[in-house]
Formats: sequence, structure tokens, C-alpha cells
Amino acid sequence: NEESWNIQGATLQMLAQYEESYKCYEKSLDINPNYVQALKNKNRLISIFKQSKCPKCGQEVEPKDRFCMNCGYKFK
Repeated sequence: NEESWNIQGATLQMLAQYEESYKCYEKSLDINPNYVQALKNKNRLISIFKQSKCPKCGQEVEPKDRFCMNCGYKFK
């Protein structure tokens, strides 16, 4: 069901397996296009990929980084 796919996507996202995570969110939304939690998680994942600089110091960062190696800023 949509909830199971969403949970699997969130788990994979925490493991920095972003491509597989995205696919799970898509499957969740195929089942229920209005499933809010999957929409939020998918949008959060997309924003991770768009984030290429630390908002605090401007240092280049990778999507998988959980914090900035330069200033220590923790990404959400």
C-alpha cells in the first residue's frame, strides 16, 4: 500500500540511497496521488538534490552530506 512504499522510501533516504528512495515515493503516489506524507517526503528529497551549497557558509556540499564539513551546519 501507499504507506508501506512511503516508509520504505524514507528508510532508503536515511541510508542515502536517494534514487531508490525516489522510486518508492513514486510508487506510493501511483497508488494514492493525494498521499500527503509521500508528497512531502518526495519534495524534501528533491530539495536535497537542489541544495549544492551550505546555507550558512556557502561551502559546496554533496546531497548525501548530513552536515557541512566546513562550518558544521546540520542539514535538515
